[in-house]
Amino acid sequence: MLRGLQVHPRDGPQDRIAERRPAHRESAELVATVAEALHYAHRRGLAHRDIKPANILLDESSQPHVADFGLALQEENVGKGPGSPGRQPT
Repeated sequence: MLRGLQVHPRDGPQDRIAERRPAHRESAELVATVAEALHYAHRRGLAHRDIKPANILLDESSQPHVADFGLALQEENVGKGPGSPGRQPT
């Protein structure tokens, strides 16, 4: 459980797609919801920096939720944190 969010043991979009290929509209709605969540974070100066299928959880009603903000940085620190191009080990 993620802050009251019930997710399935196989909870990512890739798992659901393996079970049943979604209709184009359903896929577009999922992407739009994730984009809205990221836009919300960006408007508040937060960059996720690790968006991938494994970091999108689907609840019991197949609504997506962006997870794992472990690499997230405040806007003013983007390019300064671990994994940033200027900070790669040589």
